[in-house]
Amino acid sequence: MSLHGTNLQKNTAASRSGLAEYLLSLAILLTGIAQLAILPPFEGLDEVGHYSSIRQIAETGTMPMLGQSFISPDAIDYRAHGPSPYDLPISAVPGKTPTNSDIITYQKFFASPDLQKDFVARYRDGRAPVAYARITDEFNWEAQHPPLYYLIMAPLMKATDGLPLVSQFFVLRLASFLLAYAGLLIAARATVKYLKNDIAPRLGAGLFLLYPLLVPMFFPEFGRIGNDALCLFLFGLIWSLVLAWRCDDDGDMNEVALGICFGLGLLTKAFFIPLLGGFCLLATVWIARERKSRKVAPHLQKFGLAVGIALLIGAWWYIIQYARNGAMSGSLDAVMLAQHGGLVAGLREHFTLTQFITDIGWTIRSWSWFGTESFVTVPLLWQAPVLVLSVALFVFYAGAILRKSYAAPRWMPFWFIGPFLAALVWHILVCEASNFNFTPGWYLSISAPLFATMMAYGWGAGGKVRILFGLLLVYAIGYLTMVFWAQASLFAGCAVKGPDKLYQFPDEAFCTDRYTQIMGNLSVLGWPNMALFAFGGGILCLVLALIIMRNFSGPIINERQS
Repeated sequence: MSLHGTNLQKNTAASRSGLAEYLLSLAILLTGIAQLAILPPFEGLDEVGHYSSIRQIAETGTMPMLGQSFISPDAIDYRAHGPSPYDLPISAVPGKTPTNSDIITYQKFFASPDLQKDFVARYRDGRAPVAYARITDEFNWEAQHPPLYYLIMAPLMKATDGLPLVSQFFVLRLASFLLAYAGLLIAARATVKYLKNDIAPRLGAGLFLLYPLLVPMFFPEFGRIGNDALCLFLFGLIWSLVLAWRCDDDGDMNEVALGICFGLGLLTKAFFIPLLGGFCLLATVWIARERKSRKVAPHLQKFGLAVGIALLIGAWWYIIQYARNGAMSGSLDAVMLAQHGGLVAGLREHFTLTQFITDIGWTIRSWSWFGTESFVTVPLLWQAPVLVLSVALFVFYAGAILRKSYAAPRWMPFWFIGPFLAALVWHILVCEASNFNFTPGWYLSISAPLFATMMAYGWGAGGKVRILFGLLLVYAIGYLTMVFWAQASLFAGCAVKGPDKLYQFPDEAFCTDRYTQIMGNLSVLGWPNMALFAFGGGILCLVLALIIMRNFSGPIINERQS
């Protein structure tokens, strides 16, 4: 074959790989918009608390603080006029939080034309007055978090206060989702740029960008008002900076940018404490390998400066939390535990190995899919193929890294994520010790760049098993469609939450025979036509991208790379 022909093939492959990457990026965006378009107000995970924290800053200019901040009056007033999640968040202090029998469920709402008419007047065509200064008796549990996300969102809330509440929610959610989306794309481009010879020389960022399909909880997690979206944006920047330092032949640590990003992360959520620990562990591994190199001394200084800048920006919040509540993380669970004897005493009273294993299982399952604030999910049997695919990819990733030096590029996600997973196990133990709730797995997607990179390596190492992976991936498309329809049916009042916390449909048609009714009902709460076109377009882009990637799915991992 001529050199011209070889170059032409390379250019064609690069062009198609770029097209697949573009289609996958568009699929993620469109699917996220579809999620936003059908999600009723306050149905997003913990949105009552996050919304109230933003409202407090927007209206009073004061910072939310645990024990001193309360749920916004307009969030409470909404319960009397609009449908609420089946599982309302429970206030952490005695108050008048209604029981589930008191709330207006979606089924009750759509059985009452008067409620719908009032809702449209208040929240679709008009705007109820805002008055955060009116003190409520419901404790805002989300005031446990640092304030950066809420400070960023407060001006946007003020700017959109003239819109109906439903429209304002869409704007706030879209801004949050775009933050997370940008973080994922930044991380994807950096991964392909610096690991392309080791992980995906022909598939571009395709394997990386399959993460939201393999973990569909990505969309409810980031398609809501919540600080996790800013976490993913900041960690996408951090991952790109770390890759540039570790994988570029002429790479140098941008210690100032790293320090600022970690510092801002610490002011967004306590999960950046273990992520900063992961960075320290990764740097320690690199220093141990390069200990005899002349590069170690200057890099050690830069590493120290990055950590110092991060602590200078963000440590004050945690010092205040420890002084006020006796728990440095400031999390509600840790604060409650500190007030009741501490971790060891709590574990002695409540810990059982069976419960611990069960909680780990729920964390893994809720990382993959767990729905929205109503906490209605699907049978485990339906979810199992997607979980099996995810776990298999991690197993193959483990096999891929064991064949290489501990300082090889493919080990980077492992070192980085270790402290993060350790912190999650610690949180599981805290919840058990305090006999309070469980540890949600969807928080793991804050570190989506690490999991996506590990999954991409795992896919490449799968060999002939990749045929099975492909079949499971096709199922994942059907699963995403299924859970999206289940959500739409629930919000439209057709499906309900059963006693087993599963979607309960009126008959074997799964509400498909009531399509017109569902679209009409959803138009009261959101924009079902937008959702239909966006979701359909997202699935089309996804299928086209997979077809293109199928033609370039030869050897992926370059075993000669150290």
